[in-house]
Amino acid sequence: MAGQLAPNDGELDATGGDVGGGGMASVAADQREWGALYRAYHPLVHHQCRRFLATSVAADDATQEIFVKLIGNASQVPRGEGTAPWMHRVTANHCLNQLRNERRRRDAGALDEPSAMASDHVANATWSVVCSLVCPCT
Repeated sequence: MAGQLAPNDGELDATGGDVGGGGMASVAADQREWGALYRAYHPLVHHQCRRFLATSVAADDATQEIFVKLIGNASQVPRGEGTAPWMHRVTANHCLNQLRNERRRRDAGALDEPSAMASDHVANATWSVVCSLVCPCT
């Protein structure tokens, strides 16, 4: 079969190695699985990040950070029907942490500036709304 490619011939893994060889087949399978997970859940994660965070740039960054964390903790990602609710919870937690960290940085900065106090009031109101969206029981 000269001139025809086997299913994995020519594919590269993340380090640039050929995945067509014996031991690298699982790497190719993992890449396909992560690609499918990303394609399936990227819109959900990004949309949720966009609802939490102030700018689309912040939402893009948060979405990327979430997927990088997921790849690093692959064994914790549920498969099947539990994936979507789990992704929703992970995304909410990540965005809430982002907002909390941003608030702490702002609080540690110039507290005596009038503009900082006004923006802190808006941030507190936003934080209350976000918390009520995530946990409507409170």
